[in-house]
Parts: sequence; structure tokens; C-alpha cells
Amino acid sequence: MTEYELVDVIISYATGGGTFFAIWLTVLSAYAITAYVVGRELTTFQVAWLNTLYLFAAFILIFSFYGLFNSQVFYVHELRSLRPDSPQMMNPAMLFSATSVAALGTLITFAFMWQVRHPKTE
Repeated sequence: MTEYELVDVIISYATGGGTFFAIWLTVLSAYAITAYVVGRELTTFQVAWLNTLYLFAAFILIFSFYGLFNSQVFYVHELRSLRPDSPQMMNPAMLFSATSVAALGTLITFAFMWQVRHPKTE
């Protein structure tokens, strides 16, 4: 591939990965707002259904942006072998960090729902 083609494919994967990360963040926010606003009033069945749907959506979105960012890392490596001074910044550490933040954020929102539904009495 030429340098231009590599840069173009890197931009495509970066855009796709960023889009899926933003959608994941939107789903996370919607779940957290739902938990805060009506979490205490939901039945056990409703919470189970909501948690299952949320976990499925979060997993699909994390898997999607991981795949796109992983492909981006591959093509950045290819570009750097052709042009070592390329200013591309995506690397395996950033991929791991973004995926870890998303996985941890997903789990933390479950804890948030738990705290809303089971408040401590003082």
C-alpha cells in the first residue's frame, strides 16, 4: 500500500472506532440516568431485563471499537515501517487503555444501579 492508502485506512478505522466508543458512552450514560431516575422503582424482572440488554449492547460496542482500533494499530505499524517519522499515535497501550476503561465503566454502572436500588440506611 502507498503512504496515502495507509493513512486513509488508518483514518477510516479511527473514525469507526471513535464512533463505536461514542455510542458505548451514550449507552452507558442512558443506563446510568435510567438507574438514577427510576432505578429504585423498577421490579426485579425489569432490572434483570435492563441489565441483560445493557450488558449485551455494551459488549457488542466494546468488541466493535476494539476490533476497529486493533486494525488501526496494525496499519499504523505498517505505515511506520514505510515512514518511521509518521505522527500516528495509536498503539497497543492506547488500545488496551480504551478497552479497559470501557469494560471498567460498564461494570461500575452496574454498581451504580445496585447502590441506587439498595441505599444504605443510616
